[in-house]
Parts: sequence; structure tokens; C-alpha cells
Amino acid sequence: HAAAGSRRRRRLAGPIAAGAIVLAALSSPAGVARAQGADPAAQPAIPSGWLSKWPVNDDDPASSIPSSKERDADPLQFGYWIQDLIMKAEHASKRGDHAQSAKFWSALEVAVPDRAVSFTKACDEYEAAGDTDKAIDACGQALLRDGLTVKDYTHFVHVVIDKPGPISPKETAALGQVLDHMKADDAGRAAAVELECEVGVRTSNVRQLKECTTALTATAPDDAKTISYRWALAVLENRFTEARTLIAQAKAKGVEGPGLDNMERTTSEGARHYWTRLALWLACFALILGATGLAGRALASRRRAPQLA
Repeated sequence: HAAAGSRRRRRLAGPIAAGAIVLAALSSPAGVARAQGADPAAQPAIPSGWLSKWPVNDDDPASSIPSSKERDADPLQFGYWIQDLIMKAEHASKRGDHAQSAKFWSALEVAVPDRAVSFTKACDEYEAAGDTDKAIDACGQALLRDGLTVKDYTHFVHVVIDKPGPISPKETAALGQVLDHMKADDAGRAAAVELECEVGVRTSNVRQLKECTTALTATAPDDAKTISYRWALAVLENRFTEARTLIAQAKAKGVEGPGLDNMERTTSEGARHYWTRLALWLACFALILGATGLAGRALASRRRAPQLA
């Protein structure tokens, strides 16, 4: 039994070592690069097969993923192949080729689909390359994998709300689900409160702003961000006198420059549009009442008029 156990441990030694390499590589790519004595920014280029016997296809990295049979036969080499891929991704990112870096990370998504880190790294690179849609997709896919952190949830929210143009109903629903998940977790609850305010401002969601400003007012009532979120809620609810009071408080807390200018301009424009709409509504209501009164008087006159035989 002892001999059999020893043989079994020897057979498992390779896969265990490879697994450790893969985990280390995925957890800290830069750390692996340093451990191997390589600085991605300093190298002019990384060979297609630097550590591994299996080369990486720079043009189509996903096409060079070792097959399941190859990985099972030599898991240590698979670990080296992953390190090569990560080195290339880091090198491309450092030289500013974020689109190419994203291709390498996307290949790692396929090779190791159950870990979040390759998706979050791809999200970073797509975002740096200006491809917002792919960044949102990669960050969203990361949320379905193992190894998530609060930072990953926060990043997804920021990628979505920072995108230009309107946020789609699907994205709005996804943001709500992420916030609900964070609020249900002790580790993410504190971060979720301010994120909810950011989302509420971006999507003009009064319910979210009421909930988050109540929480922030209880914990940090004098914080400039709390005041700014309360101001946003006041504007959305057409409470412009309160909004101006909050602007004065924000100014006292050091808010200035474009941020303060935007608050003042938005409040003035909001108030003007609100009173204009109210005046138009009252005018329309008066016209309707007037028309109804005229119609009533005309009908009464016809009823009083003598009927011809």
C-alpha cells in the first residue's frame, strides 16, 4: 500500500505543480513575470514559445490553445503556455497595444473559462482600447466566474455608467442585480451604497437615490458626495429651493469649478423648465375649462330658446 501510495503521489505531482503554476499565473501576472526575471515593458518582443513547447499564435491566440489531450498529457507545459500568454498580454498592454492585449486575455478566457481574472483583464484592455461594448461584456462575464472581488463588481458598474449615450434597459437591469448582490454581501455592502447613488444619478432613478442618500446621510451627512447626491435627488423631485440650499452647502465643503458650475446650471435650467411646463399645463387647463364653460353656456342657451311648432 505504501508503494502504491508513493506511485500515486508521483503521478499527481505533475498536475498539482501545473495547477499551482496556473493559479499563480492567473492571480498575479506581473508577479509571475518578475519571478521569471522578465519585465514585459523592457522586452522588445516575447517569443511565440518562450517557456512552453507550444507556441502562441499572436494573430489568433485562441487558435493555439493546447487541446484537452495535450493538456492532460503534459499539464506542466500547459502552465508554461499560460504564462507565455500572460507575458504577451502584459507586454502588449505596456507598449499601448490594448486591442492586442485583449486578444491574449480573451484566449485565456477560453483556455481557463471558470476563473474571473482573465475576463476582468480583458475588460481593462477593451476599456483602454475604447471598445466599451466589449469591455462591458467581458466585465459582465467575469461576474459569473469564480475568484471575484468587490473591485470587480465596482468596475462593471463604472464601465456601464461611464459609457457615452443612454444606458439600455438590459444594462439598467444588470446594474440593479449587481447592486442587490453587493448589498446582500457583508464585503460589498458599504461600497454598494455609494455605487447605488452613482447609478441613480446616471439613470435618474429616484428610488435608488432616496435609498442611498438616506444611508449616506446617516453615516456621512457632511460629506461633499452625500450633499451632491442629495442635490441630484432634490432636482429630480423638483425641489429647487432645497437644491439651491444644498449647492451652498457643497460650496462650503470645497466643491468648486466645473462641478459646482454644473450643479448651478442644472438647477437653474431644471427650475425654468419645470415652471414653464407648469405654466403651459395651467394654461391648457384654463383653456379646457373655458371651452367647457362655453360649451355649457351654448347648450343652456339652446335649451332656453323657444321651440318652433
